[in-house]
Amino acid sequence: MIENKLYVLAAMLMLSSGSYAIENNRLQVHTQAELDAALTSNPVVFLLVSAKWCPHCRALKPVVEQLRQELKNVLFVHIDADDKTLADKYAPHVYPTMQIYKDGALVETVEGTRSKEQLKNLVK
Repeated sequence: MIENKLYVLAAMLMLSSGSYAIENNRLQVHTQAELDAALTSNPVVFLLVSAKWCPHCRALKPVVEQLRQELKNVLFVHIDADDKTLADKYAPHVYPTMQIYKDGALVETVEGTRSKEQLKNLVK
């Protein structure tokens, strides 16, 4: 079921922006339209705003990757903090910032590093 939604999402993103990067249950977004499509096309979305230059973000990356592999029903969306248009809107204070969306609605925002179990509990 989630795979069908991901294919639909990929098609929507391709039409709306001309480019997308989707792999399994992971998506890199570059525009608000891409993010809106992801949020409305998936029941649970884990949004991560992080930067390659941020040591806390680098420490969190393997934790999020492990979680992504365990939670196949969740779409993991990433915004690069250097993309100021989106990053400033979704993580105006701290990197990394994580947001959990359910049925398109924001239900939780956390800043800074967390353990895999803490993040898993946010998604449930």
